[in-house]
Amino acid sequence: MNDDQFERLLCETEGIAATEVQSRVGEEIAKHGDQLSDRQRVDLLYLEYLTRSSDGDTNVLDDLCQRYPETATKLKRQAEVDTELSRLDDDADLDSPSIDQPATPDKIGEYTVVEKIGEGSQAEVYRVIHPMLRCELAMKVGKCPTEAADRILDEGRLLVTVNDSGIARVIDAGLWQDRPFIVSELIRGVTLKQRVDNRALSHRESAEIVMRLARTVESLHSAGIVHCDIKSTNVLVDTAGNPKLVDFGLAINRSVDAWDQNAVNRGDHSGGTLVYMAPELFSSTTGTGRHHSRQPVSDVFSLGSLLYFALVGDHPYASASSRDIVERVATGKWNREALHASGAPKKLIELCEAAMVVTPNERTESAGLFATELQHWLQRQDSQPLRTKTIIAVAIVSLGLIGWIAWRPGTTGSTAPLPLVTLPVATASVDQLGSLDVKIWSEDRAFELVHRVPVRSGEGVQINAPLRGGRRGELWLVSSEGNAERLASFPVEDESRWVHYPAELDRAVPLTGPAGTEAVVWLEFPNHHQTRGDESLRQLSKTLRPSEKWPSIDDAMVFRLVDGSLSVEQDGRSFGSPQEIEAPSAIVQKHLRQASEELTAQGVSVEIIAFSHAD
Repeated sequence: MNDDQFERLLCETEGIAATEVQSRVGEEIAKHGDQLSDRQRVDLLYLEYLTRSSDGDTNVLDDLCQRYPETATKLKRQAEVDTELSRLDDDADLDSPSIDQPATPDKIGEYTVVEKIGEGSQAEVYRVIHPMLRCELAMKVGKCPTEAADRILDEGRLLVTVNDSGIARVIDAGLWQDRPFIVSELIRGVTLKQRVDNRALSHRESAEIVMRLARTVESLHSAGIVHCDIKSTNVLVDTAGNPKLVDFGLAINRSVDAWDQNAVNRGDHSGGTLVYMAPELFSSTTGTGRHHSRQPVSDVFSLGSLLYFALVGDHPYASASSRDIVERVATGKWNREALHASGAPKKLIELCEAAMVVTPNERTESAGLFATELQHWLQRQDSQPLRTKTIIAVAIVSLGLIGWIAWRPGTTGSTAPLPLVTLPVATASVDQLGSLDVKIWSEDRAFELVHRVPVRSGEGVQINAPLRGGRRGELWLVSSEGNAERLASFPVEDESRWVHYPAELDRAVPLTGPAGTEAVVWLEFPNHHQTRGDESLRQLSKTLRPSEKWPSIDDAMVFRLVDGSLSVEQDGRSFGSPQEIEAPSAIVQKHLRQASEELTAQGVSVEIIAFSHAD
């Protein structure tokens, strides 16, 4: 039967009541049996499966496999696709409230509920407050007292055996209204999917995140644990930029499951999310009837898929239709063209491909080796000469020499503070100079501002600003108290250059004052603009100083204004919540935009970075 004829047959069968679809499909197969290809027969039976299962028939798959045993394997595969695509929808809708969603409880046991922060097919996740410690934690609660929900307690028992910084520590577990729950540390951040969707990661950041995750997975494998569901929505990136692996609901423990047939055949344990799943785990049996064990190398494929997602921006089978995705996953025919077109470095592409080889014994052999290879790539990037070399002349009086100091990101050989910025040569163009840069110095390390908010009192701040030739610069701070003060001024020079506050490259100024909102303001004045006297300084301070109460923006927010144009670089830690029009961030942005527009009208270039400050 050709495709057009079969499409007409499907259209005629579609829409038939669930009580009648079984007999109708049976009649069509009996009538056109010799004319139907294997694929068409499966599609027709799958239509019956969808119709009856949507009507509440939970035994439809077993019934179809008994009636048509020759199509059982392919039919089960198609049913798995239906399940996995539904799970992908669940992931995509984590932030979307359901229409019939019950009200969030005020308390779960002794824990006070703050808000719901996530939901899947089997469980809900809440932000809660511990009754005695008064700290915020995450609580995962099963939706109902079923065998599948009981795996939540198994997950808790498994996690308490693991001690790794890439995994949330378990604090408590128990039952609430016959529903199992586990309580763990609250990871303040966003999912890797949100990070990639909202602000594309650099190739280096992508490699570093996956490298750290691979180290965590290596520690899991050493403890006999295979995660089985590594994917972009099961990775949280905290406010310091550290990835955390979550959701161990499908994980198996070697000491418990013993890699045995029972572990492989659990109906609720199909081996993970389809588009990140190793091909050998797609089906519990092969054509020979031999079972596939879930081995650590299967997690390696998922780690490779995660790197693919970070580099490309989509999962490896995004180009496949739902009808073709089954065969694509089973045979490992993921979209290599998209990876090669991503613009990623050749070596990084090779590492990704090696981790995603179809045959397990030809794949990168372990998570530890994958992490080491990524780490070596990162180290080579650090050791390569910078495209724009940094040359800073430093007088070394005791030796009478001139030293050249160049900062390399990630260098931690000394506990002394290092220069925090890569400078262009003095003749660099404005485009080469870049943008206003704020670094946070804490724990003997330099952090990007977006990875360290809220900045805490006592943490060091260094500000680096690009000053174009023929212009005068001023650096101001609108502090958490709502005051505006000038931090430094920089004279006109012919050449473009970087300027710093504090002036010494190996110093940072500790953040002081109460918690709230801090705004760093960088101003460039034209050469013809008069040097400011006391009255002009007072007027500028008045322009920058808020006329109303200066509110605190969200804990993890960073935004930038460049000559009045706003870009949000970090937007909170939660999974996304509606923002009121008069929310604190809106008030702060409105004031700073008005001040920026007023100064821009006077010929002044304005760049502002605002961020949250915590005690």
